[in-house]
Amino acid sequence: MRSGKLRLKAEVFSPTNTTNDFGEISLNFESLGTYYCDALTKPRSEETSDQTLVSRVVYDVYFRYYAALETLPRESYLTLGGKKLEILSISHVQHRNKTIHMVCEERT
Repeated sequence: MRSGKLRLKAEVFSPTNTTNDFGEISLNFESLGTYYCDALTKPRSEETSDQTLVSRVVYDVYFRYYAALETLPRESYLTLGGKKLEILSISHVQHRNKTIHMVCEERT
């Protein structure tokens, strides 16, 4: 990865289970931190729904290698530029401990 390419900041959230006073389990999200990244967008599909055209966009997000990002739980998400992105997949590029690639999708 070229230096100067990681210009965006993404905050990563991971789920945690907590118990309230009644013993009920509630799902909360805690921030793992803010990481510099690079993001590319790709239009994925367009659908019509009640005379409205809905576009789905997939984001390719690249991070430097951090072990905490490689083993995120399935329910994790990240925020990038005010958008909440659900993580679809995480891959460790070429297994050289340099780059992590996440495929994310914005859901509203």
